[in-house]
Amino acid sequence: MEWNQSYIVENGTPDLRIIAALRSSLVCFVGLTYWWATRGDFVMSHVSRLLLAARGRSWVLSAALAACAGSAPKPAPVAPVREVRSEEAHVPAVHRRGSGKLIAVVGPAGGSLELDNGARLVIPQGALTDAVEVTFSEGNRTTAFSNHDYERPVGPTLEVACDANLATPLEVSIPDTTLPQGFTAKDLAFGVEVPSTTQRAIEGQATQTRWDYLDATDHAGRAVGKLEQVPGYRVQFLVSKSE
Repeated sequence: MEWNQSYIVENGTPDLRIIAALRSSLVCFVGLTYWWATRGDFVMSHVSRLLLAARGRSWVLSAALAACAGSAPKPAPVAPVREVRSEEAHVPAVHRRGSGKLIAVVGPAGGSLELDNGARLVIPQGALTDAVEVTFSEGNRTTAFSNHDYERPVGPTLEVACDANLATPLEVSIPDTTLPQGFTAKDLAFGVEVPSTTQRAIEGQATQTRWDYLDATDHAGRAVGKLEQVPGYRVQFLVSKSE
């Protein structure tokens, strides 16, 4: 190799420091060339992985920035609310009037059901501990009180149904009507139909029932009877002179 004389000669004397530096550079160059030839593939694979990782992080960061800069996300769908049944909800006092048959959900607040014929069912506040379905209707006319001279039916035959234990009695009333001849308000009674306990049940036939006689009063122009239990059968006001 022929060195440029202007670099290695100073005042006619070779510059040994420059020569040493050039030799060191040449050795480094040869070493790097050999190392690259033997380890280049390994280095490139790592560089590629680093570039891919950097590109992935860049994509995630770009997506996050775009989401932050965009509009607010939609709210999560609201889970469906289970419909609350009437029996489970607080039921206010119920007051209804109609003809033939009335059915209503009545709770501890009580209420009243009144038919167009003037018959009325009053559920006092606190009589029911839970909300239950109450039925008040006209019933099939009974002949149980027409077979003897000492008693006669008064007003319509009614039906009361309520599947609950009562804390206080229910009140059934009808407007006072003209009493049969020979009877007075003191003869008023309240007949309640209940299942018979003395007759043997016969399979396939209707439930055997009997009539219990309860006290009735004449109050404010109405005949009034009280139900401490509700068997779910008929009730009938009557006048009776039997003891």
